[in-house]
Amino acid sequence: MPDLELKERILQFLQKTPIIVICVIIVGFYLYVSYSHYTSYGTSQDLIGRMETTLLDLRFHARGHKRPESKVGVLAIDEKSIEQFGRWPFSRKYYAQTIKNLKQLGVKWIGFDAVFAEPEKALLKDVEQDFRALRNVEDGQLRNALSETLNRINGFRQIAKRDRELVAGLKEITNIALGYFYFDSKEEVTLGGRADQAFAGLELMKKDAINLVELPQTLSLKNYSNALAVHGLVPNMAPITQSVSHFGFFNTSPDQDGIVRWLNLLKVMDDSLMPSLALRTAALALKREIKVAFNQNGVSSIKLVKPDSNEDGILIPVDPYGGGSALINYRGPGKAFPHFSFADAYHNSFSEAEQDLLKGSILFAGMTAIGINDQRSTPFDPEFDGVEIHATMTDNIVSQNFMQRPQYIFRIELLVLLLIGLTFSPIIVYLKASLAGLAGLLFSICYYYFDKFYWFDNGIWAYIGMPYI
Repeated sequence: MPDLELKERILQFLQKTPIIVICVIIVGFYLYVSYSHYTSYGTSQDLIGRMETTLLDLRFHARGHKRPESKVGVLAIDEKSIEQFGRWPFSRKYYAQTIKNLKQLGVKWIGFDAVFAEPEKALLKDVEQDFRALRNVEDGQLRNALSETLNRINGFRQIAKRDRELVAGLKEITNIALGYFYFDSKEEVTLGGRADQAFAGLELMKKDAINLVELPQTLSLKNYSNALAVHGLVPNMAPITQSVSHFGFFNTSPDQDGIVRWLNLLKVMDDSLMPSLALRTAALALKREIKVAFNQNGVSSIKLVKPDSNEDGILIPVDPYGGGSALINYRGPGKAFPHFSFADAYHNSFSEAEQDLLKGSILFAGMTAIGINDQRSTPFDPEFDGVEIHATMTDNIVSQNFMQRPQYIFRIELLVLLLIGLTFSPIIVYLKASLAGLAGLLFSICYYYFDKFYWFDNGIWAYIGMPYI
């Protein structure tokens, strides 16, 4: 009798062996696909990447708007500004007074998500008053007066009056970080008409390069050219660049589906390590220096440290592939941050409530008016103003409220897949379909809420799609 029971059990096991084999193959396949994804995601977005980024976007939507924790805002070149000052780009004569007013209102730092690459053309009215003054000059002094007027006009060929006013204003008010942009490819450099001067203007900005750099022995920044190097840039015109001390690039790089989820925080430019506008502005606002560490693969860490001490540093989570990018913890759809009209700043016509918000704030100046705004697609909004992306990242850094994919999460995700396989394979084999389905449902619910409260709400992006599959 015992022999008969043993034979029946063996027979039942053999009958279920194909199901067990299939379960093992499926689990092994998922582990292999996941591991392959982890080792190649830095260069391509495969099926797992598309699925998980979509689920990330859905979790942002489910979380909803989250109030910023820092005093970061947008100095908006909006419809009101265009209506008052003319079509974009409007005259630079308005900038100096605007910046001065904001300084008096207690604004800490202003980052410009715009570039003054070309000189403003001098207008006849800029010299009209000089010529009118010649009418009152006596005959004996006319020659000298005319010579002075012509010299002044000649000077406008080098730098126009409006540009001089902007330069003077920037020199007087030092809490400014100017933006610029770079080219990702040689083709872009050629199309931009800078093939023979790809890095012209960089020398003037190297004074603000990142100097606290830790590299592996025998390696230099040149060894990271594939991941971090650029092929050219478009800086501000030289007199404007010389009038300030701080700079940052404002490029954004969307994923393959066109959505901006990561932001480059630094790039190698002609052997110099240069920060992004968001990173530089955050460091200035916090009165800290940027410290970057490299490993064999690329950037391993970015830290904001006090000038006189490495203690109490702010560690900025970066991508695990060495690219020096940070995952953006979006606060919500467009206008999640306070917007202040450039026109109101020029006229100093803010309300008392706005003045309170401006005191001690960090502003990013950029275009928001329809037709000139630099729009990007984000998890929350397909038409998101580019200037607010930089504001969001600075808010993340200043408030230390990050979204990240830490190194250890890869091992946890693989372990979860393995445990699911080991747990659910016997459940599928030995339990009824209804009970197995119920167990799967309970697991899905528990895993979702575990991710929500333990991972996502604490700024950790974990993959949840593969376990559900």
